[in-house]
Amino acid sequence: MNASNGTSRVGSSQAADARYSILAPCSMIAEVARVAPRAYYGAAQLVGPKLGTWVWQHEGPAVLWGSCLVLGVVVALALVVTAPARRRRMAT
Repeated sequence: MNASNGTSRVGSSQAADARYSILAPCSMIAEVARVAPRAYYGAAQLVGPKLGTWVWQHEGPAVLWGSCLVLGVVVALALVVTAPARRRRMAT
């Protein structure tokens, strides 16, 4: 439980909050740290099950898991490509 407001920290981490506070403009740190994790997790929970079920039903499990693999590789590559810029931003 979060002592300040009694809410649970499920689905979020203090490391993510720190990352948002480093990357966000100074005037928006609190807003970004509060909204960004909820938006990402909320969108994933809304879209993921429905899209996954639809793909499984219409295309089959091989397409579903293959697309998960491709998406994972694309995200990993994007993180590798953007790492230098993110490190520079965090250093300033």
